[in-house]
Amino acid sequence: MDIDPLKEILDIYDNKHNVLMHYLPPETTKKLHRYVYVDDIDELFLNDRLIFVQKSNGKLLKQGIIIKITNDQITIKTSTSNISFYINTDKYYIFINPRKNKSQKLNRSYLKELLNSLS
Repeated sequence: MDIDPLKEILDIYDNKHNVLMHYLPPETTKKLHRYVYVDDIDELFLNDRLIFVQKSNGKLLKQGIIIKITNDQITIKTSTSNISFYINTDKYYIFINPRKNKSQKLNRSYLKELLNSLS
């Protein structure tokens, strides 16, 4: 059985990022100061930098770069090992590191528009 103690609180508020920053443990929020909460997996693209936080206890699970996205799993490559990790998106809060480089932002918007035109 999966436990998500913050589910009911997150359903109430629109700004889920601020709610999570308030209720997650301090050792977790220290690592998330440059990251933004992602509610929808469709907003993610390859090469995005992610941090996964366990919904059950608020602890960090893994941090890495997306190499594959499926309906319910994200495959990431971590910087500490050459092993790929398959992470079930239903059990974790996903935080993305928004890119600050202008060309990377343009690539991201280009990919969004390309996906929209294909669907």
